[in-house]
Amino acid sequence: MSQDIATIRVTRYRPEKDGKPYFQDYKVPYRKDMVVLDALNYIKAHLDGTLTYRWSCRMGVCGSCGANVDGVPKLTCASFLHEFKGRTIKVEPLTHFPVIKDLVVNMDENVTISSPPVSTACSATPPARSMVLTRSF
Repeated sequence: MSQDIATIRVTRYRPEKDGKPYFQDYKVPYRKDMVVLDALNYIKAHLDGTLTYRWSCRMGVCGSCGANVDGVPKLTCASFLHEFKGRTIKVEPLTHFPVIKDLVVNMDENVTISSPPVSTACSATPPARSMVLTRSF
């Protein structure tokens, strides 16, 4: 049984070395359940350890893995490779942000993190609703 191969075209830019960004193609074996982030992790682990990108939760929550995937801003952890079968998948840094390196952009001036006010009051009564997350391995 032959394995499916995806071609991932990634924007590369190392300011200390490159005059301008360029594209580099990588061939990545994949399964139906793999996402673009899995392909980037495969590239970094097996093909090119210099590839730089951000990711954190891998659950579509934090947004740190955001990139332009085929020209559309998406979370790479939520973009399945099988959706692009037969096509080269272009992965670029998010537009309108200065590029630091490869797919990493500077969001410092554009992102404000706010937190709810901290209360020091204690309540003996638990909240009406609570959620327990469990994970089995």
